[in-house]
Amino acid sequence: ISERDIIRAVGTKGGDLRGVTVADLMAKTIISCRPLDRPSDVLKSMQDQKIRHMLVYDGNQVQGIVSIVDILKLLLERTSLDLDAATLGALDSWL
Repeated sequence: ISERDIIRAVGTKGGDLRGVTVADLMAKTIISCRPLDRPSDVLKSMQDQKIRHMLVYDGNQVQGIVSIVDILKLLLERTSLDLDAATLGALDSWL
């Protein structure tokens, strides 16, 4: 379940979530990636699916969660852009 799932439910149910279960709100299809996937491919998948977080699977085991901010920070580091902590913090809160 994501914050977007909850916000969408609040909007459609008028803020009353009593009696609503996680199963009612969660995405039915899980979009995931693998530990060795290229960051640019993961970012493209996130953009295509309009998601900001993705489970990382290795076989049948969840290894973690990667966020769009994680990917963007990595790509920015790789392009040698010098961003200070305040700029990265602003980027993080914006996304």
